[in-house]
Amino acid sequence: MDWENQLSVLGVCLSGLPTGSKPEALSFCATDSAQKSLEMMRLMRFDLVLVSPSIPDASLWTLLGKVKAGCYWQKWALVTDTLSERDELKARMLGCTAILGATPDWQQLDAMVNTLRRKSAVAAAHARRSAGFAATVRQPSHAVAAF
Repeated sequence: MDWENQLSVLGVCLSGLPTGSKPEALSFCATDSAQKSLEMMRLMRFDLVLVSPSIPDASLWTLLGKVKAGCYWQKWALVTDTLSERDELKARMLGCTAILGATPDWQQLDAMVNTLRRKSAVAAAHARRSAGFAATVRQPSHAVAAF
């Protein structure tokens, strides 16, 4: 397996694992606590983090605050069958990419991660083009006098 093309997902306190046959290009790690999740995220890079609100050693919002503080670019999805409007708003404000009613199956997970990776590659290419354009724009060599 080519490690550069390996898609990785972290499942945090999920009630069940994805069902179906796991694609070879997808790596999945599961943890049962906020502490273990943060330790895993220090060791590995994940394309997507699936989070359940039933975390035994921290609140959902505390964990996500720490994740976003350390890795502001981290993509994550919330897996819950009950969610208040207020909690949905909090999740969206923290960059939640999806709110799922149940743990997705392997094919859904593979599709989600591939979509996120494609969007990330497009954004990176756009940023490189924008940076190149900004470098070629001529700056005036003199200050404009005030009237």
